[in-house]
Amino acid sequence: MTTIVAGLITAVAVFFAYDFSSEAKGIVYTGSAEYNATSGQDFNVGVYFGGDNGEKTGNYEAVIVYDENYLTYVGGGNEGGNGKINVSGTSADGGRVRVMITFHAVIGGDTSVKVESATLTDNDGGALEITEFPEVPVHIQAPVADAPEYIMFNGEILPDYSEEVQEYTLDIAYTENFEFSVPDGYKIISETEGLEAGENEIVLNVTQDNRTPLEYKITVNMETLKEEEPETQENAAEDAEKTKEVSENTDSEPAEETANEETVLTEENAETNPGNVNTNNVNAVSKGKIPKNENTNSFIVLGLFAVAILVILLLKLIWDRAGIAGRGIQRGFKIIRKKVAKNTYQPVQTADDGFNLSQLEETEISDEEIEMVDLSGVDEEMN
Repeated sequence: MTTIVAGLITAVAVFFAYDFSSEAKGIVYTGSAEYNATSGQDFNVGVYFGGDNGEKTGNYEAVIVYDENYLTYVGGGNEGGNGKINVSGTSADGGRVRVMITFHAVIGGDTSVKVESATLTDNDGGALEITEFPEVPVHIQAPVADAPEYIMFNGEILPDYSEEVQEYTLDIAYTENFEFSVPDGYKIISETEGLEAGENEIVLNVTQDNRTPLEYKITVNMETLKEEEPETQENAAEDAEKTKEVSENTDSEPAEETANEETVLTEENAETNPGNVNTNNVNAVSKGKIPKNENTNSFIVLGLFAVAILVILLLKLIWDRAGIAGRGIQRGFKIIRKKVAKNTYQPVQTADDGFNLSQLEETEISDEEIEMVDLSGVDEEMN
């Protein structure tokens, strides 16, 4: 009996030991512990898939991610771009599978290639458990970028900016929108999101094509957003008490009979003659205010317009009279000139039919011969 029990215990122990030791596992790894590249050139990263305990490999599928600021996907996967590559397939002979991914090094610096997720099966379709996903560092050699002429924050150059200085401090008011900017030919490859009130430590990586980025450390001290203080219960109670006191005082004061009579009178007039009484004006008068009457303003405008028309007509009449008088005076001067012309000096003819100016006789013109012209007659003739 003791032998049978001991045998059963041994069999159970062997069963559980075999079950745990024979659990199917998969493995994903890269061909090198790290990769070295040169900016502007292509290089390969090998990714391997297979069984960890000698299991036959069936199907594989994985997602590989990279930083597109440093690397550009060239080929080797099923599809790729924008920082992500998809690979999938089936082992031809059940052995481990190698996928060779080709990248182009964009700029100098340190980055990495990581297997983000993966699934494996054995040759019978059973799942192979994967416990680790590799991330391999990539070192890209390149000359260091030149310092930019300026770095701007929200349209203003960093205070005391210098091409030899890589650390700055900014004290700003609270803002939800902000932006760092650099001159053309440069670009910022670091994340600058998540600026909050208080102290913010920002690492700004600025680079040029095929260059190693310059690292700037910027401390941004942002003021806290000032919010209106919520009304406390004590303040609310005080306001309610004041409102109650004002209401009681208003109700306790007797209304003046005269004011009530005037108000009632004006309201009755307004209802009786809605076309002639402006209710607003009447109420304003009852409160001791002098309203502005729109009809009065209209009458003033019409009066001014009538006066202007009368002035224009009077000016025209004066102008017409002046014109008639002027034409009469001109006609009188013409008649006078004709009269004078008839009594001018007469030349004396000599024997040789010539004129001798020395023999000219003076001819006097009497006042009687110069007749004054009656302008009144001219006016009648013009009329």
